[in-house]
Amino acid sequence: MSRQWVEVLSKRRDFPEPAVVLKAGRIWRTEDVERWAVSRRPDSREEG
Repeated sequence: MSRQWVEVLSKRRDFPEPAVVLKAGRIWRTEDVERWAVSRRPDSREEG
């Protein structure tokens, strides 16, 4: 995943907040991002 794409995703209101913000950048928990990605899949929203 490119830095540019992460920047686009991170600006979405529904994207998880970073767990830590360092001088080098933001760090997200893998579980948070994976949960967000699953919730965005069209088939998961239909099953509700």
